[in-house]
Amino acid sequence: MPFTYDTESIAILDWDGVDIRLESKWKTGTLRPTSIQAHLIEFLKIQNNHFVIDDDDSGEVADVVEITEKENQEAVFRFYHCKYSGGDAPGRRVKDTYEVCAQAARSVRWTTDPQRLVMHLLERDQSKYLNGRTTRFEKGDPRSLAGFRRRLRKLRHHYQIVVVQPGVSKGMVDAQMATIFGSANAIVTEITGSPLRIIASA
Repeated sequence: MPFTYDTESIAILDWDGVDIRLESKWKTGTLRPTSIQAHLIEFLKIQNNHFVIDDDDSGEVADVVEITEKENQEAVFRFYHCKYSGGDAPGRRVKDTYEVCAQAARSVRWTTDPQRLVMHLLERDQSKYLNGRTTRFEKGDPRSLAGFRRRLRKLRHHYQIVVVQPGVSKGMVDAQMATIFGSANAIVTEITGSPLRIIASA
């Protein structure tokens, strides 16, 4: 039986004012405030978390990494993989979906060693990796993350991987796209114990 994905579990974010054909917040040293990543980052910054980090660029864990340290001695890491739209309006984006789901599946390699993951994020805030940014930390700071790293061995670790694809309309996801999402979900769930989350357009 082929993999599939329950489209009812796809979340919808308000993309008003966003150019869904622009993916990265930073491009060749230039800030793009109407991009998908910029919009996602602003949304995450007001959520109940401790760190929001722009890791976009070659060698990334994900486009955006969110970290929350909970009172129950649990650390939650969320990896957000964004994909620009191949068209001006949301619809069926099979090619785009293949690409972003492959990125999501590949990122499970970062879910095995939280110390290595946090060191990567700290190292990426050095000037030679910033590519125009003053820092990759959109919420939190390197010193606080280093302190969090020292506490990590006492915490349980939980990982969630999220595909962010406003070029996809939730109402237009067909069997082929559900199979792509389902295949990635199977890999992500097997490795992390948490299902793949998808954020799209209405």
